[in-house]
Amino acid sequence: MKPIVLYIDEEEMALRTMGKRLQRCFGNEIQVTPISPDQTIEKMIQKIESYHPVVSIVIDQKLFAAGTATYVGTQLAGAIRQTDHKIPIYILTNFVDDVDGALGDIEYVLAKDDLSEDNRLHAIAARLRRHINVFQDILVEREVRFEELLRKGYKDTLTAAESEEFQQLSFQRERKIAFSELLDSTELGRKLDTAQAALAKISNSLK
Repeated sequence: MKPIVLYIDEEEMALRTMGKRLQRCFGNEIQVTPISPDQTIEKMIQKIESYHPVVSIVIDQKLFAAGTATYVGTQLAGAIRQTDHKIPIYILTNFVDDVDGALGDIEYVLAKDDLSEDNRLHAIAARLRRHINVFQDILVEREVRFEELLRKGYKDTLTAAESEEFQQLSFQRERKIAFSELLDSTELGRKLDTAQAALAKISNSLK
């Protein structure tokens, strides 16, 4: 399964044209998936989490322009940051100066004109790929750390800090599973039961 870069825009034409330009940045090893925004941020977060594995998100700033969404790109970026502090997020806009103050929640601002220029596209592509490579390494590290804490929880007692870390890692994993279209309800139930049993054992060991 190819890693996914989500591109969110309210305009159908932009989804087609900018989606193709973004695909040129990543080549064949990554799938750029253009999607429209939902009306509320809460519903949009659910839509984002239905895709897997997402390694980066590109968001148009003026998502409300067509009247579909009730928020702008930087507001959505802030909401995504509440549950994932590491995934690379970019704001796509024609007005770069308008979003300079939002850099705390995003990697940087992509100017639409730059994606149209071949000499700029190469530099942008290299930067995007570096960010994604780092994030993919983080995903591997999270999985390794989860397994370490899981094994320790069965053999020994986790500290309070380790227990909290384990629960956060478990939540991130099971949330992605819950929204994955590739798992049927039976498999999902089994995985959730396994995770809940592990959490219960660790919780009991802390009492």
